[in-house]
Amino acid sequence: MGEPHSLEGRRSLRTLILVLSALLLLAAGLPSPVRGASFQVSPTRFEFPLDKRFTNFFTVTNTSATRLRLRAYVAFLDVSENNTLVPVKGNPLDLSQYVVINPRKFSLGAGGKRVVRFSVRPPPVIEQGEYRAVVFFDELPEGSAQAPSDSSTSGAPGSLGSVRIKLLTRLGITLYGMKGEKEPGATLANAEFSQDDQGVLVRGRAINTGNVRVTLNLHARMMEGEERDIASREIKLVVQRNQWREFSIRLIKPDIPDYRVILTGADGDRVYFEQEWKPGR
Repeated sequence: MGEPHSLEGRRSLRTLILVLSALLLLAAGLPSPVRGASFQVSPTRFEFPLDKRFTNFFTVTNTSATRLRLRAYVAFLDVSENNTLVPVKGNPLDLSQYVVINPRKFSLGAGGKRVVRFSVRPPPVIEQGEYRAVVFFDELPEGSAQAPSDSSTSGAPGSLGSVRIKLLTRLGITLYGMKGEKEPGATLANAEFSQDDQGVLVRGRAINTGNVRVTLNLHARMMEGEERDIASREIKLVVQRNQWREFSIRLIKPDIPDYRVILTGADGDRVYFEQEWKPGR
């Protein structure tokens, strides 16, 4: 890498940017703590009807000892083919096209607080079901008016001791807007059960078939006979409307030759699917 000549180039060599992301949503639509975050945002989620305009606000608190520059923007995330969340434009369930945020850029002194207002203005005619978006709050690097790239890192020639590392925080708050009645639904696809020296691996794809997100409790049980559980494991998976999520669950190696595995997908008392597997069947 050659020696940069611009001020911006020299500054980028002195600063290594690592972005900490917390998508509260999104992926589970549940808050998750971020260690070392320089600010906090509350509430951690909004849910509201789309029958009329909805207005509310976030409270942003600077928890650091220095002044911060922040920006707020709204985006829509969906699952890519490799089962990761990525920004997507033009999705019919994108709520961000109806969201207005004020202010979009602001500064906060050490320990300071700021109210950021937002308004959701849906059209009078909209298809029934749930819509979603994520409002992101980005900490901006010093001396730059731009938000950091999710994966950008800048190296510096010479000793690593000359590189100053600054952690920049990004927080995401999920907005859910609902039009009409909720009709939840889910199904299982591409289910695979395989046995190896480590145990049994259960894999599959959970597909949302309803008009609202579902929080699936995926429960895999290894059983001997009708009653005795040899091994059991549960995971929770949030699947948004018109979305699918792949999953895998590993159970310990059985100590008996004759057993069966039952996979159940449920939300509370509502069971969406159940599938049974026996070795050699």
